[in-house]
Amino acid sequence: MSNLLSSSLDLNEEKEEELTYGFELIFLAVIGTASILLAAYFLDTLLLTALTLLFGGGLRKLSGGAHAGSAFKCLAIGTVVYAFLGLSAKSLIAYNLAGSTLNLVILLLCLPVVAILAPVDCPAKPIHSRSFRRKLKSVSIAFVLVTSILVFLSQNIILGTSAALGIAYQTVTLLPLFNLRKGGS
Repeated sequence: MSNLLSSSLDLNEEKEEELTYGFELIFLAVIGTASILLAAYFLDTLLLTALTLLFGGGLRKLSGGAHAGSAFKCLAIGTVVYAFLGLSAKSLIAYNLAGSTLNLVILLLCLPVVAILAPVDCPAKPIHSRSFRRKLKSVSIAFVLVTSILVFLSQNIILGTSAALGIAYQTVTLLPLFNLRKGGS
């Protein structure tokens, strides 16, 4: 598809590679989301998992985080983790272990970690601009704050638990333990 589009637009090789990369990203995002939601459907956690993915994925786009070695590994890990988070939310709610206070505590514990560590880049997608890095940090912090306010105001246990688990998972992916680069840095 990118070859056809590239030839019709008369793009050079570099632009063609960028176009191909963009198509791959879109394809992988669609496949990843579909696999997570399909697993959630079979586990009867579709809404919980979708909300967890919305909040965790939203923060992920802003803050970066750990990367798997390949696209397939990323899809597999994402599917397993988000399916597990959906099941966890379902269990926490079913056994009355989740609540607005606990969800807010989780979100507020994530806030300083995000404030200190976000954004996390990787060798394949480095952040070169200092001002862009500051913007990503600011919007990552704002995302957690707005989510906390939403959870507080809504008092909806499904929304709150899913948001807290999604943001908590994404916050964990910011930790240096999961972001060691080759060469130890």
